[in-house]
Amino acid sequence: MSTYNEKVTRYEEIYTMLKKKFKWSLADSRTFMMVASMYVVNKRDFDLERYSRLSDYIKNEVGTFSTLKSQERFTIAAMLDIRTDYPQQAFQPFIRIYEEFVQEGFSRNIFTYLSALILMTNESHNQHYQPQIERALQVYKGMRKNHFFLTSHSDYPLAVLLAAQDKEIDPLLQHVETLYNQLHANGFKKGNDLQFLSHILSLIDNQNRLVERTVELQDRFKQSGFKIKTMHYPSLGLMTLLDHSYQEIDKIQHVTALLNKEKAFKWYKDINFMMATSFVLSEQLDDTSLLETKMYTIMETILQAQQTAMMGTLIAASAASSSEGGA
Repeated sequence: MSTYNEKVTRYEEIYTMLKKKFKWSLADSRTFMMVASMYVVNKRDFDLERYSRLSDYIKNEVGTFSTLKSQERFTIAAMLDIRTDYPQQAFQPFIRIYEEFVQEGFSRNIFTYLSALILMTNESHNQHYQPQIERALQVYKGMRKNHFFLTSHSDYPLAVLLAAQDKEIDPLLQHVETLYNQLHANGFKKGNDLQFLSHILSLIDNQNRLVERTVELQDRFKQSGFKIKTMHYPSLGLMTLLDHSYQEIDKIQHVTALLNKEKAFKWYKDINFMMATSFVLSEQLDDTSLLETKMYTIMETILQAQQTAMMGTLIAASAASSSEGGA
């Protein structure tokens, strides 16, 4: 377990540096948890001064009313730093893609920024993004048609990931709907988290026993004394990717326990479980057998989807805290 202990230590180190550096920013602690986890999961070095310069650059480059003036710039700075070689130079092309999303009909918000960044970094060889943006909007509209009250702007990034699949949109959405209903029939609660889980499972090419494996995973966690909440559904989807995911349960619980003991994180037990899942499963990306197959790309995509899910959770929680007078 030493590898995971090291991950937790590094995660706390980065988080502590961020909290100290940006203590006057009024950013929610969970934002810095998300940023720190992204560096750990993606196995990227963290340079505080470089990151700080990039965050300041973003803040100075956007308009007065842009959401990137606030704490959301910290997430975007991390994604640019991790996924591009020259993040400051990549910022203006990223903004142009964001504006293309807006022109196509997407709303101006943090989730459209996330969508633009996902598209840019997943399609770095492509300079013509409009067809992908149009397709993502079609997918999003299909999602809203199937689940009007569940689908919101937070689903924009996942619509981009789903649209990237080489499949016809109607059969793709029908498959998502089938997964949603099958999971509900097996005890999963209807709602946005179940919708997200069904979307994550639809990203997996190997469709063999997906629902059964997800149900079995939930049962194994229950047997171990851990109750899976609806907000944990995306984490189950990530685990379902692995053929022997049951073997990872003890590791995930070990890492969760480590995080729960840390003073900085002890009040965020639900988020700690999601972080632990990402830390443990990201280790699978070092597996040479995964590197030699399409599974590596699929797993990267699903890790990306789970990070998007966590961002949505943390952004919503942060907004709720702000409305209650907290920060």
